[in-house]
Amino acid sequence: MFPDGRAGLGLLLLRVAAATGLAWYGYMQFLQRGPAVMSLLLAAIAFASGFALLFGYLTPIAAIVGAVANLAEAFGWPFAFRPFLWEAKLSSVFAAIIAIALLCLGPGAFSFDARRHGHREIIIPQKPRELSDR
Repeated sequence: MFPDGRAGLGLLLLRVAAATGLAWYGYMQFLQRGPAVMSLLLAAIAFASGFALLFGYLTPIAAIVGAVANLAEAFGWPFAFRPFLWEAKLSSVFAAIIAIALLCLGPGAFSFDARRHGHREIIIPQKPRELSDR
């Protein structure tokens, strides 16, 4: 669940890519939007899920929230933040795919989730001998 080595480094880079996009997206929405409550709430959610992905904290929840935020922007959900061109739609879909990949793969060893849950080794005891085997 928490691979290390090259696989862990790959997951870290994947988390950084998704987190940077989400956090930047949320930050830019804070700067560009007026005081509409829903816009500020969605910007805060995108910003928070970006930072959660960056540090690997509650990764499955942050990945779901990030994917939903990106798909909402790509498909023009009624609360979508801004008008966008085709390229922005495509990059939002790619960011959602990255978030879904993180949901499937997990955070990796270089995350707060790995520190919190730790590496666990499952030990299966040997089957005791039957009385009839003696």
